Amino acid sequence: PGRWEPWTPLAVWLATHILFAGFPAKLWREHAVAHLGADAVGLFATDGPGTAGSNGWLVAGGRTVTGQALIAGDPHRFIEDPGVYQQIRLSCTEFDVVGLAVPGVPGIAHFGHTGTVAWAITNAMADYQDLYRERLRRTGAGVEALGPDGTWRRAARHTETVEVAGEQPVEVEVIETDRGPVVIGGPEGLDGGLPEPGAPPVAIALRHPPRVTGDLGFGALLPLLRARRVADVDAAVDRWAEPVNVVLAADTEGGTLHRVA
Repeated sequence: PGRWEPWTPLAVWLATHILFAGFPAKLWREHAVAHLGADAVGLFATDGPGTAGSNGWLVAGGRTVTGQALIAGDPHRFIEDPGVYQQIRLSCTEFDVVGLAVPGVPGIAHFGHTGTVAWAITNAMADYQDLYRERLRRTGAGVEALGPDGTWRRAARHTETVEVAGEQPVEVEVIETDRGPVVIGGPEGLDGGLPEPGAPPVAIALRHPPRVTGDLGFGALLPLLRARRVADVDAAVDRWAEPVNVVLAADTEGGTLHRVA
């Protein structure tokens, strides 16, 4: 394994969530339409209310035998090995919290209980990522991208070296336009694709909130650990960024919360 850097938890968090959002499904639908026609998309739909999405229940105390609210969260994750969640307890003089953490990421973001308030999340399945077809070209100075106004502008470019166990390191070219980082293809076009006659090759760039704002939502993690009431959870998740979730919370004073964050 490589060296653990201060930014590593940020990378773990972003990699865990960015692919869990909606842009892969957009790419799949476009692929299906291009090869089978628009009428075929429904045959492969897996994002309807009957087939996708996590389950979450919030029952107010007035409907339970004990008079206390009940929360249940059932996250529907992709099959992952290792799993994305780790059950832990974080205890110190300032807080004592049990819940499910994402390994490598500080705090308990998705499912937690501080003794007086508990919270859980489900995926809101919101549409908050945009994909852009990019026209790229190489120049003597680097890479340029064609903007919506028809002007070629310099794109950010650098090379990352990825260490591979038992194999030679792999160099990856990273390109970012004014719309966002290029996630598919490059100046030479999409893998296996051909550009239109006389037109520059096409690549795909992704625009999503954390890349635009520079905020991954880590500001919510410590306030969640300190939360004692529903109002504290509500204020903490105001600082949430990625992904967009439905948040459920309840406290021992009878407070309940159901919101999108």
